[in-house]
Amino acid sequence: MPNLKIYPTPKPVFLKSLDTFSKWFAFMPTFPLGWDIPSQKLVSYQNPHHLRAWRALAVTLFLSNSVLLVLLLSEILGLVELLVSEVILSVLFLSLCGLAAILDFITATFTREAAEAFNCLAILENEIGRSPSKSNKPPFVTIMVNAIPVLFAPFGFIIPICGIYLGLDTYSMLENYLIPDRWRHVVKFVLIPFKLSLIGAGLFSARVFSLLISFPALASDFMFAAISSLSKRAGILKTSKATKYLVNYSSCQIILTIMSPFSAPCVATILFYSFILTILNNFISLKMYHVIPLPPFAYFPMSAVLIPTMVRIVVPMMISIHTDSTNLIDQWGHILVKTCDKKYIARLIKAQRRLQIYAGFAQHNCFSCVRSTLPTYFEAVLNYTITALMSIDASDFDVEM
Repeated sequence: MPNLKIYPTPKPVFLKSLDTFSKWFAFMPTFPLGWDIPSQKLVSYQNPHHLRAWRALAVTLFLSNSVLLVLLLSEILGLVELLVSEVILSVLFLSLCGLAAILDFITATFTREAAEAFNCLAILENEIGRSPSKSNKPPFVTIMVNAIPVLFAPFGFIIPICGIYLGLDTYSMLENYLIPDRWRHVVKFVLIPFKLSLIGAGLFSARVFSLLISFPALASDFMFAAISSLSKRAGILKTSKATKYLVNYSSCQIILTIMSPFSAPCVATILFYSFILTILNNFISLKMYHVIPLPPFAYFPMSAVLIPTMVRIVVPMMISIHTDSTNLIDQWGHILVKTCDKKYIARLIKAQRRLQIYAGFAQHNCFSCVRSTLPTYFEAVLNYTITALMSIDASDFDVEM
């Protein structure tokens, strides 16, 4: 990859997001995918010696998820009797930490593809030239995306500390419910390092979530800039440079194909988890305020607003790639009428496909992000939330403070 400055003036609106991400999480060890500020590139780290600390953090996250899973299975089998608030918090933390573990596994598996595709897209955008026109992103979206690392980093530290202090963390519940009384006075000292490791697991999760919001936001801005520049230069189709012009568009298709093994499972996982968590947070916020103590309860209404907001920010960026490329191809159709060599240019245009971001697993695409994706998503969230509120009577649960 040539070592060149990939950001001409004007700079991308989300450029500061990855810089802020790299600075706020600079104290953490090397991860498989990182952002290098001097070269302004996404870097894939695959040297096993550099990733030892990352593996240790991944193990702490795996142990925490395993203990939560054992506690919940023990509750289902009747071996222990957890409080309702403890069950809800356990399900919530298992969902969030499980999501972080899955996304980190996907990132580690396809780190090379993600870094190469992103850096190629940055170079392509630099070669085509960034249009001086304003971004299609509202100012609120720009501010939110650039502030994501600043918002997530403290929560990765504060939430585990609050859980340990209140005795609602993973290992405190393990000590209270699964350790025999005669061993607790010894085990409580053994579990102290494991409790402290939850801080590392929390920061691990915060880093994964921050990267996978900041990175797609900047990538989508590159793609928007490239398509916008191609749209302004569409008149080239009437000249002898039409072939080179369409090669630039084909390069965008190739880059999305390279990134697809990474982006498709990430999109599918994030949309599925956010769908489940939004319904769960809505239900708990509206019907279970008398069950969960106030400090932990404050998380649920905040998440009920924050998670849909993140979806509302990230998904339209992916949808706009399909919308903008569709408008560009339609524009080519109007220009084709005025060209001299219509048959040749028409064959070139027919060979181009609309740019799309897919969601799927194991190289099987389930759906693509198009204009109808977001309304369908929020309609399903609303329907299932109403169904849960009408079907489950939360008054049956005892008040637990």
